[in-house]
Amino acid sequence: MKLRNFTKILIGFFAIVSLLCLLELSLSSMDTTRQLGITNMNEMFRSGVFTKDRVLFWKFSPGKIYTNPSTHYKGVLRINSIGFREREISKYKDTKTYRVFCLGGSNTCGEGVFENERFSNVVEKKLNELLSPLTFEVYNFGMPGYSTLQMLRLLENELVYFNPDLIIVNPEQADGLELSDLAPFKDSQVRILPPLIFNLTSLLEDKSAIYRLTKRNLLKNSWRRENKGAANRNKGLVRVTPEEHKENLLKMSEIAQNNGFKIIFLSSLGIRDGNVVNVYKDYVGQPGIDITFLFKDGLKNGLFQDQGHINAKGHYLIAESLKEYIKNNY
Repeated sequence: MKLRNFTKILIGFFAIVSLLCLLELSLSSMDTTRQLGITNMNEMFRSGVFTKDRVLFWKFSPGKIYTNPSTHYKGVLRINSIGFREREISKYKDTKTYRVFCLGGSNTCGEGVFENERFSNVVEKKLNELLSPLTFEVYNFGMPGYSTLQMLRLLENELVYFNPDLIIVNPEQADGLELSDLAPFKDSQVRILPPLIFNLTSLLEDKSAIYRLTKRNLLKNSWRRENKGAANRNKGLVRVTPEEHKENLLKMSEIAQNNGFKIIFLSSLGIRDGNVVNVYKDYVGQPGIDITFLFKDGLKNGLFQDQGHINAKGHYLIAESLKEYIKNNY
């Protein structure tokens, strides 16, 4: 009797496993969740150029070199060991070195331009052409889609240990992106999971269509509830609210002050009704560089690749402005 019951349980178990396997195969063949959302981001995740990060949400895959990984990057995409489009950096810095870090989103990272055309690379070359006893090192820590919360976490968890002298923060426009059923939570609401749970869920996300589709439907329902509540309060849903944006900048400023380096903020370029505008004007009492005027006729003068990304000529103009500012103030 016991053997018969055990056999039934065993058969039932294998039947369930078989059904799940068939369901997984079926869903995998028609799974569209990886094709949804921001085309560039999904393209980069599918190709392995991006990897998930427990604290920062995503990074480039560390230590990789890609040749023409997508239409969004020109030439070789060189990723250093901490996951950014930049050469390697040492924590050691001698007394004659002045080290500058650039934080930002896709424009800072150099989407659509060669690595040596980015304003960070250009300004490093220009600064080192000055008659100065210092050697200038300018490192680029831009990442497509990064909000000010991600920049803050990057600064406080990683970059402070590399001894910067100056941080240049380019907020760009990710903070104001509207939430959707595919990204239903504000950045501050996304929990930092314990490493074991994060690794397990990341594995399931990569390998299981059942998990991806179930998660997407749950997130979709959550977004609908949140969106309905926000609509009732006449309040839009964005990744980072204006209040959180200001708080993130203040926290970055405090980190700079507590660790003995300087910080400046670039104006955030936005396009409204065909005009280039400064999206965020509050630099929370810290030095700011308004680069908007450089691009006031940018759409007419060929400084943009598209409705959001500047081209190599635009990067050169920013580099010129930064060189003058650094030369006169530091």
